[in-house]
Amino acid sequence: MQAKVSDFGLATGLIGTSTAGMTSRTKTHAAGGTIAYRAPETFGGTYTTASEVYSYAIVLWELLTGGRPWHRDENGKPFMEVHVMNLVANRRKRPELPSVAASSSPASRSRGGGGIIALMRRCWLHEPKKRPTFAHIIELLQPDVKRLSTDATVSLSQVQEMGHSQLVPEPLAGSRGSSSTSTSELPGLEPDVFISFRFGEARTEALALKAALDARGYSVFMSEVSPGGVLQKSIAYALSKCRLAVVLATKTYGRQTNGLFCTWAEMNFIVGKRKPFYLVRMIPFDDEWVEPVTEMAFPKSIMMQLWLPDTPMPDGMLDAIETKLNTLGSGSGGGAGTAGSGASGEGAGARDCELELS
Repeated sequence: MQAKVSDFGLATGLIGTSTAGMTSRTKTHAAGGTIAYRAPETFGGTYTTASEVYSYAIVLWELLTGGRPWHRDENGKPFMEVHVMNLVANRRKRPELPSVAASSSPASRSRGGGGIIALMRRCWLHEPKKRPTFAHIIELLQPDVKRLSTDATVSLSQVQEMGHSQLVPEPLAGSRGSSSTSTSELPGLEPDVFISFRFGEARTEALALKAALDARGYSVFMSEVSPGGVLQKSIAYALSKCRLAVVLATKTYGRQTNGLFCTWAEMNFIVGKRKPFYLVRMIPFDDEWVEPVTEMAFPKSIMMQLWLPDTPMPDGMLDAIETKLNTLGSGSGGGAGTAGSGASGEGAGARDCELELS
């Protein structure tokens, strides 16, 4: 197999002075590239290999958060390019990292100066000369690469063979075996609401929903970083114990990925275990989900609330969720899985969802 690297006419030739492994030149023609990934010095026309290191840091941020850099501000409004340029180059701001990443991500606990998060912060330092070279980055990552390759106990093929029921931590699945993390080590993870969503498609809406439910006094669980370690088990435990799962079903919701937990696994658990859920359809009623299994799990005959991405939260949606929580009582999850009592294509009442996925 041969790897090919292609370019779309935005690359900059590096011809000039080279010091300490950093080659630089000044670009005289119009700048190219994606604003969110550009280093502060590039807005002044200076490009170096250290500028690529900065872009690498933004990619690391994406991997840690599942979000889009400089996509929307705290009010949900899209960032203007000139605003991003001012934040990065003049105010020396960087995309915000959710606090849960620093405490829950296995990478954050690895050696090498604080792990991936510390490396990311070094890579996006304002002064190009203070950023590590890619050769140094490789050296820093080698211990983690070796650890991950030796510590991995479940391969993707094993996951597919096991099925979702065996992905739940043993205390939740009723196994007599032991688990490295007991439920007693997961305090506060019996939330009222578990938000199931795809990071790259509905994170902004999930954050808005969580904030709104928090304001009404409900406890809400949503994962903001890629699952792993204790966080992996926290997701399973929270989903198992929540009173209601709110499904933000975007275009590719239900897609199976390499992770042990993804929206495919969450959907399988919610529907297969008949978990009470409130369905938010985030595609038009005349459109279809990409994954056939999602179409099977959520037919148009069941009740669902329409909320298209990048639009305000529908009026009455919070009240509908609160009403459903009140009908469920104060106990932890269980019972028949039902769709929410929001708007649907046909305006029918809420119905039980009897579909079980294999």
